[in-house]
Parts: sequence; structure tokens; C-alpha cells
Amino acid sequence: MSEFTTQYAIRLPDGQMFTNPMNGAVVTWSDRCGAEYVWQQLRDQAAAMGVPEWAGVIVHRYCTPFIGPQDPAEHLVDELTAWLQQQGGGAS
Repeated sequence: MSEFTTQYAIRLPDGQMFTNPMNGAVVTWSDRCGAEYVWQQLRDQAAAMGVPEWAGVIVHRYCTPFIGPQDPAEHLVDELTAWLQQQGGGAS
């Protein structure tokens, strides 16, 4: 179950995701600290331009391991349920 991960990103005030200006890909972090660091930089830049309460937020998503067409879905559901319970949520 160690293959399940959480990714963090920044949702901008207009609802779009913070992207890499070089390739347009959504920027993600594997830990919240990295996202918080950039989020604070964005807030500081907005404040310097006269926007004291910048409305961007840190969001997250849960990622599963890659699944092939021959992998049994029941096994994935069981692993995901156990992982969610370890994270403090999910079905009992």
C-alpha cells in the first residue's frame, strides 16, 4: 500500500491551477510544505501589488498506483479502502 500518495497543488483565485510557465503543466508537490512555500510567495507578491487577501488555496488529491488492464479491480478497492482508513477517513 505504500504506492498510494498524496499530491498538493495551488488553485488560483480564478479556479485555474498554478502551472509551470515553461510547459503549462500543473505544478504539484509530494509534501504540503513545498506547496505552502510557493503559496506564501504568491501571497507576498499579491500584497506587494496591493492585494492584501489573495484568495488562492492549497488543494490535494490522492493518487493510486498505475493499474493495468489485467489487474483485478477488487484488489485495488481493498487496498484503497485500507489506505484511506489509515489516513483517518474512508469507509469502515
